[in-house]
Amino acid sequence: MISVVMPAYNASRFIAEAIESILNQTYRDIELIVVDDGSTDNTVEIIKRYVDQDERVQLIQNNHGGANKARNTGIERAKYPWIGCMDADDVAHPERFEKQFQAAEKDPDVIIWGTYIYQINIEGKKLGTIENGPTSREAFNAIDRTKSPIQITQPTAIFKREVALKAGAYDERVKGGQEIELWDRMAQYGPAQVIPEYLLNYRLHDQSISSKRFFDQMIVYNYILERNKYRQRGETLDLEMYQKQFRAKPIWTRFFRYTLFRGQFQYRNAGVLLSEKKYPQAITSLLVASILAPCFTIKRILDRVQRHFK
Repeated sequence: MISVVMPAYNASRFIAEAIESILNQTYRDIELIVVDDGSTDNTVEIIKRYVDQDERVQLIQNNHGGANKARNTGIERAKYPWIGCMDADDVAHPERFEKQFQAAEKDPDVIIWGTYIYQINIEGKKLGTIENGPTSREAFNAIDRTKSPIQITQPTAIFKREVALKAGAYDERVKGGQEIELWDRMAQYGPAQVIPEYLLNYRLHDQSISSKRFFDQMIVYNYILERNKYRQRGETLDLEMYQKQFRAKPIWTRFFRYTLFRGQFQYRNAGVLLSEKKYPQAITSLLVASILAPCFTIKRILDRVQRHFK
């Protein structure tokens, strides 16, 4: 049994398709909790139509407090032991939850289950794939030994509600990379794994991620690495302390870190622009990425070329 939590903020363009992809799952024992985060468009009206049509759909209306607050609100309201993540602009494949629940029954020790994803553009055209996350217990253990962040794409995940609450749920201070920060804390209680199948369409568009949020994600990623070093020494490191330490680093260290992050963002932005057929802007972003983060950009391009010709 799965409680699907979907935060929504000014999501009227895509939310109907996202909701229908949940209601049309082959696994039927679900509830869908849509938490509106103070939308100013007609998102709430669209959600209410589905509330009237299907008793499994619930609407919670929050004041605008951010996606993490909305997710935590949904987790608290959920009645089932598994929380299914879903974003209001993505599309779940019909068999997603059936396959994830079957996997959970076969291996009850796993506390987070994700999947691979297709990337799509605003029209729903497939652009590429992302294959994040450990596909076996051995792969999870290898990540755990290095104390690296577990990168399971958030809207593909289902996780045990009890464990998430024990770990403290989403940190509402974290504005980017909130899922890998939560997965890292939850991993203290059990393994995480992904089903190596493409069971979600992940939509890329110009509002998917801002430059600031991307920078926040990179800070959180590095924070997790540092926090795990502290844990191994029996010490603690919170986000505010890490941010203070980062600001105290020499200016050239912060400059090179910022330059790398900007290059990585420009590479990611090039993909979004390509998906929207904005070719001149995409080429510009890719050139900037190549200048600011050449090793990262070249490796990513070569990886994509290799996957294309497999």
